Amino acid sequence: MEYNHNEQHASEDEKSARSPLGNIRTPSSFFPVELSRLGLDNGSTPSSSQVNGLIAALDSRDWHVRVAAVRALEKLGERAPLEPLLAALNDDDGSVRAAAVHALGAFRERAPVERLVTALDDRAWHVRETAALTLGRLGQRAPRERLLAALRDTDGSVREAAQLALQWTKTVHKAEATGVRAMEQETHNERGSQMQEMMQGKEEYGQEQAYEHYFYGDEMPSRSDKITPGPARRSRLPLISLLGLAVLLVFIAGGTVTWIMLRPVKMSVHVVPQVKFPGDGNMPFTTTGYAMFGFNAQHTHFNPGEDTLAPGNVSHLSIFWSAHTGGINTASPVVSNGVVYIGSEDHHLYAFSVKGEPLWTATVGDQIWSTPAVENGVVYTSALDGKLYAFDAATGKPLWAAATGGIWRSSPTVADGVVYVGSKYGKLYAIDAKSGQTLWVAATGGPIDGSPAVVNGTVYIGSYDKKLYAFDAMNGTLRWAVPTDGGATTGSPAVENGIVYIGASNSGLEAFQAATGKLLWKEPGANGSQSSPAVAKDIVYMAPLDGTVYAFNAETGKQLWSFSTGTACDFTPVVANGVVYAGSEDGKLYALDATTGAVLWSYGNVAPTCGHASPIVSDGTVYTGLPDGELVAFRTR
Repeated sequence: MEYNHNEQHASEDEKSARSPLGNIRTPSSFFPVELSRLGLDNGSTPSSSQVNGLIAALDSRDWHVRVAAVRALEKLGERAPLEPLLAALNDDDGSVRAAAVHALGAFRERAPVERLVTALDDRAWHVRETAALTLGRLGQRAPRERLLAALRDTDGSVREAAQLALQWTKTVHKAEATGVRAMEQETHNERGSQMQEMMQGKEEYGQEQAYEHYFYGDEMPSRSDKITPGPARRSRLPLISLLGLAVLLVFIAGGTVTWIMLRPVKMSVHVVPQVKFPGDGNMPFTTTGYAMFGFNAQHTHFNPGEDTLAPGNVSHLSIFWSAHTGGINTASPVVSNGVVYIGSEDHHLYAFSVKGEPLWTATVGDQIWSTPAVENGVVYTSALDGKLYAFDAATGKPLWAAATGGIWRSSPTVADGVVYVGSKYGKLYAIDAKSGQTLWVAATGGPIDGSPAVVNGTVYIGSYDKKLYAFDAMNGTLRWAVPTDGGATTGSPAVENGIVYIGASNSGLEAFQAATGKLLWKEPGANGSQSSPAVAKDIVYMAPLDGTVYAFNAETGKQLWSFSTGTACDFTPVVANGVVYAGSEDGKLYALDATTGAVLWSYGNVAPTCGHASPIVSDGTVYTGLPDGELVAFRTR
């Protein structure tokens, strides 16, 4: 039976007035070609014929196609077909279930409250979190008892969502709201206040947008329910151990800098018995490394020390070794002093030798979506529990953990003894690399998804508020902030020769003067990017959503060449010794001539996760992490 949404004659204005979720955005980086073939794009409302196609897409084998179909149906508001969305609540994938919960909230008076309440018991934390927020949007129809029970969920994000939902429904008295969950105060204060700042802030960033950023931002939810079961998502100290721990807040009048104290957390490490690698044990390795996101603090994604792989021999690459982690690898590995480090969604940081031997595994409090950084014998990684962790790089021994307001994908950057990392709640943190003591915190106007670039005493970072910021690296003082021409700057900036390069989700590549923030040029051809630019030898490389790798003159922005992978995805390219390495959504990893764009080599089914991951190149070896949990190394034989 076909669905005909024309049977109901609500106007667009009436639909928007009824639906509190009218601002829902389908992330362009995950909008699949299967839906584009239906004639849909990110901003369109489906027609009756397209709705039938979307319902069919709910049976796709690809999870992100099913999620995009649910979110497209949501644009119909109360006119969306109810039964397919209810069926999606039973999907095997947690991201699909979370999207379905969110979509059902658009039905307002017709929303199936009982089914939404059932989602509060889902096995996936982000489904429970979404259910709490969606119920909160239903006002007095929300079951107060279940939201109060959710305040004691085992996951901190769900507890915080329940608290916000109860505030939205206005059913919790002030005294009850402050006394009902003392055990959550250590994590809620900053996040809740930042959420309230969002909801009460600028006119164009109202409560609806705050709700959307809390739930999705501009990224797909995590698929943690597909990960091999591991330790609990939050590692909590016993309540008694929290007594005596204080958070010192000193607000500097007229500024945006906050000083806070370090909170200790539990961490663990498992040393893996070393295994003899069966390959050639005499292959020479040097120690130039690739020790942080973007290779260096400038984030150029260019390894100038690579002298083994070159255009003349890269075609001989083959798999050297592969190793398995316990979960999805959504970010890049790094290499330092003969050790490869990679974080996984199974709550672990892994260390392997450059010959594939497992060395140690360290446990953190949540999934790792970011690239680690190694400096002076310490490896740093951030996790979704909002903490930055430090481990001994040789043994995996925990050194310290510093709490922030909620790290998402931002990879730590280490420069001059300080670790810089961004927060999904719009804060940039500077943390002492030795002690873990927070030195300063600076605010932007939206979530920070990228990794800070640090050059000549200045920290550069983009934000979801469509701005590029420059802060003093010593004290966090704002030096300048300029708008970008498009949407959210979810990628990371790259800085070279006094120029900051950055892409935006709804515009192209832009170049700014590093000292003043003056716009030098923009190239709209590289449109819609969540990846980061690479800069090498006066050329800027970019791989935006259209699946094309572009090369531009770094000084003028003139396009030099382009290469289409044929699929839509969003990878950060990496450059080394005249070769550009890039991935594509079809799973291929490409090696391109850096001067001409000619294909030198490709290999199927090994490309990393879209958006923030990229391969790295060090000492004649290409390393890449895969969504299925594999870490793969390529080398010429």
